[in-house]
Amino acid sequence: MAVHSAGRPLITASVAATRRKMQYTIWDVNKVNTEYNFHNKNFLNTQIEKYGVNHLEDVLYTIYLLNIDKLLPEILISISLCFKKNIAYKEKFVKEIKSSQLIVDMLVLSAYINYSDVATKVA
Repeated sequence: MAVHSAGRPLITASVAATRRKMQYTIWDVNKVNTEYNFHNKNFLNTQIEKYGVNHLEDVLYTIYLLNIDKLLPEILISISLCFKKNIAYKEKFVKEIKSSQLIVDMLVLSAYINYSDVATKVA
């Protein structure tokens, strides 16, 4: 680890970015009152599909902050497209999914528990 002249460890840019992100994860997003209408969800789907290819980790984190449960099930379409497009870049995709593993797990679990009957009707 690199050390500052004063004896303190230097903080790299990635560590600093992680600390900035983590300061917002200590609160429960379910306590924030949010409601999204169909128009809002369509707009978010468009934006996620547009930017999720190059910024998957940031998009997943944003979905978490917007309250995953309130965005489901409509948001699954754009997330699925982002995952399909990102699989071509395996190393980057694996790294981003691992760093956002908790959010992906929350997304899958919530979608399965709350909307599995809707998914089976569509399929």
